[in-house]
Amino acid sequence: SDISSGFAPLNVVLSAEVSGINTATQDLSVFWDLGDGNTSDSLSVAHTYQIAGRFPISVQIESESLTEPLQNTRFLDVFSTATPTPTPTATPDNGNGDGSGGVCGIGATAAIWMGAMLLIWRRLVR
Repeated sequence: SDISSGFAPLNVVLSAEVSGINTATQDLSVFWDLGDGNTSDSLSVAHTYQIAGRFPISVQIESESLTEPLQNTRFLDVFSTATPTPTPTATPDNGNGDGSGGVCGIGATAAIWMGAMLLIWRRLVR
């Protein structure tokens, strides 16, 4: 899967691909650990992550034509569907210390949060 993050419930399709091995003619042993307590022994697996978290997804492939098992682990970040409310970290100030406000009135945390959400949204709509 090309997805590295998304919002719960997140549907993914994972495929194990091995260069130089014809999966139609060679006997492969495949084991997926989906990081949330679920496993699979299929070459390709569809799975839904229902809750938020960081999940290590690993696959191990064995075959008579391989000198040693192939292993790979990737991480999937699943976010809660609830939209957090950003909280400004400082009172608006124009730099003179009197609290009179100015262009930084949005607060650094809110600006960073909005930028991160835009980046995540752009990744999901591609």
